Amino acid sequence: MPIDVDATMRWKQLVVSPTPLCVKTHTHTHTLARTQVASNGVEAVAAIRSGRQFDVVLMDMMMPVMNGVDSTREIRAMGHTRLPILAMVCGLGGGKASLSVITARAIGAHDI
Repeated sequence: MPIDVDATMRWKQLVVSPTPLCVKTHTHTHTLARTQVASNGVEAVAAIRSGRQFDVVLMDMMMPVMNGVDSTREIRAMGHTRLPILAMVCGLGGGKASLSVITARAIGAHDI
């Protein structure tokens, strides 16, 4: 039975990843969220800069164009120090993923 949720109760999330499976996972599992998708860090920074308000950002750390590390640094430099940015690594394994976790924490990402 579906839950009747008032639209004002939904949170706004920005999902940033070029990986379709990762985007699909985070848009379908968070059904109470209004979601905007960015496929790289440049698009994520532009979405934040546009003034659109988000309650949380799910940021892939390994992306082309502008990676999650640089994107998070730029968002923080714009003054969004309290915006939760959750670091994630989509589709990678091995040492690169663990390096991303260390780097994400160093730049102020809230959770891994």
